[in-house]
Amino acid sequence: MRRKIDVLMVGLLALSPCVYSQNIKGEVDVTNKQGQTITGSWEEPEEGLDESIILRAQDYVEAFHFLRQQNPTGKVFFIVSGVSIDRVEDFKIMSNGTLGVLYIRTNRGLQSKIIKIEDIDELGMR
Repeated sequence: MRRKIDVLMVGLLALSPCVYSQNIKGEVDVTNKQGQTITGSWEEPEEGLDESIILRAQDYVEAFHFLRQQNPTGKVFFIVSGVSIDRVEDFKIMSNGTLGVLYIRTNRGLQSKIIKIEDIDELGMR
């Protein structure tokens, strides 16, 4: 049973795309019944990945406030994962810097939406 699980895991590793291109931490070789050798490896993310997200989050907050200063009566919009979110009244980042809070003016009052910083495609003013 253990061998079947190992072969399955290596097969899944061989078929799945790698997310990171550095820091390989291990490698496994398995020979199947047809005599083919399958090599699987696993990786860990690079150090400092979260730091770039935090810096980007701070840039988004700064850009939001810049747009607000340029035209206080204008409507700021965000494009998040390809979806436009209009009438954003305020934008704040959470303490770790990987999530943001959009405060959106709606007919039912001010509503909030939590978004991942890496999902932000664009922000601007209409």
